[in-house]
Amino acid sequence: MGYQLKVVKGKFTGKAFEVTADELTIGRVESNILVVFDSGVSRQHAVLRKEGGGYRIADLGSRNGTLLNGAPIVEEALGDGDLITVGNVSLRFSGGGGGRDRLSDEHTQILGMGGGKGKRVEDESTQVLQSGGGRR
Repeated sequence: MGYQLKVVKGKFTGKAFEVTADELTIGRVESNILVVFDSGVSRQHAVLRKEGGGYRIADLGSRNGTLLNGAPIVEEALGDGDLITVGNVSLRFSGGGGGRDRLSDEHTQILGMGGGKGKRVEDESTQVLQSGGGRR
């Protein structure tokens, strides 16, 4: 059992993910589990962690901060329906799961503009959503 993140603001609005990882990193570089190519997102922006029977989100010292329901946070507990904003992307947290794509610590999801200098090698556990253009 995990939780669901649904993009409610950003290029991929409507895309939903079922997250099964105990820890989900969000940032602009491809070492994160959820990669968001957005100029307002730091390389290592935020982390969602399973804690006890619930989940918490923590900002990782990002340049533009992480918002929870519109307010800047350092670390907070997450509740069903909370809105997480990093850069220009907002994600709705839902405690139930049920998303279309699965995210685990072995699966990376990339949102935003890809491309750039080199080609990325794909495997079955990585889904890349690209609209072309260069990376910021």
